Amino acid sequence: MDRYGERERYYAAHAFNTRGVANAILGNIKEAVDDYDEAIRLNPNFRVALLNRGDLYEKQGKLKDSLVDFEKARHARDPIEDEQDLIIARSPTRVIPLRTSRT
Repeated sequence: MDRYGERERYYAAHAFNTRGVANAILGNIKEAVDDYDEAIRLNPNFRVALLNRGDLYEKQGKLKDSLVDFEKARHARDPIEDEQDLIIARSPTRVIPLRTSRT
């Protein structure tokens, strides 16, 4: 049984994805793939982790694996991410560029 609830899985998946990015930057490819795998296990619809792993596979020349991840990411629907996108889209806060007066 998974020790995480839905929200906990979401945040844990993000933590593993972030560590995967750090490992990829450091050149720890196996560890990066393991982290992305865990992020995707926790949240199979985690588009960013799928794209990150697909990108890493592509750089390794594993084109079939990368295409599988890219295709999964294209169709992935994550209810929590979608909910957050909706909240951001409905936010009344708008960024308005400041104009500076020239004297």
